Amino acid sequence: MAVSYTILAAVGTDPHAFDRFVQWVDSAVAELTTHRCLLQAGFSGAPAPHCARVPFLRWEDFHAQLHSCDYVVCHGGTGTLSAALQCGRRPIVVPRLARFSEHVNDHQLDVVRALAARGWVHHAADWTDLLVHLRQPSESFIEVGAGPTNLRMLNCVRRFLRLVGVSPD
Repeated sequence: MAVSYTILAAVGTDPHAFDRFVQWVDSAVAELTTHRCLLQAGFSGAPAPHCARVPFLRWEDFHAQLHSCDYVVCHGGTGTLSAALQCGRRPIVVPRLARFSEHVNDHQLDVVRALAARGWVHHAADWTDLLVHLRQPSESFIEVGAGPTNLRMLNCVRRFLRLVGVSPD
């Protein structure tokens, strides 16, 4: 995947459609004509004519795009968030919500709120928030650090979600 994108947008691998995310990202890219977006859309069926769209990315391609893009926009799955944070990225996060049938519960919202409180992610609660963050100069590189406390916290969240029977991604 040799093409360079300004935005990497990823919904992860959960089998629930995340059409709200796809529509928000595509609308934002249409509004911000200087951005090129690679959209990993998973099982979502919403059209995204302003994005280069793939259902899934190989891990190597996902990682390469994490390192080369200016902005990371993603769902609140801990696998995607951990990968972004371990690359030192501050993603703009749209959590999947149960009320829209995007997931079985609102654990992603809880995770995103906790990470946003630490300054590790930007929480986009609506399309306007997403647009505001994408209009800001990219500040997506952060010093989260690979210290034991930070990695333990992310791993603890993953273990908890598995214990309660929810896929962490």
